[in-house]
Amino acid sequence: LKIRSAALQYAVMSEELKEEYARQLETTAPNWVTGMSSPWVESYKIVSTETADNHSCIISMMVSLATSTGPAGAYPAKLTVSSEDGFWRIVRLDIAQELYPYTGFDPNGA
Repeated sequence: LKIRSAALQYAVMSEELKEEYARQLETTAPNWVTGMSSPWVESYKIVSTETADNHSCIISMMVSLATSTGPAGAYPAKLTVSSEDGFWRIVRLDIAQELYPYTGFDPNGA
């Protein structure tokens, strides 16, 4: 998110999530550059991790935004990751609506 690359975000997604993400990027970020110049993603903090089962984990975090004049809010994000073909992949995103422009993705499919 910090370097605004949809390609890197896409690379760590499950095959199923990749399909939906690529479909949405056609509208939200057709050049595969996400986010905006201001505010930008400044940092993230992992708040908690929870083992869902033997092959998946839920990571809760806060994503902080900033502008040239200082902080611009912190918003929750939850990533569900699962083992797929020997790699950990994001299989589900639950993020605050304020973060949609930074991912180029609406988890509700809009």
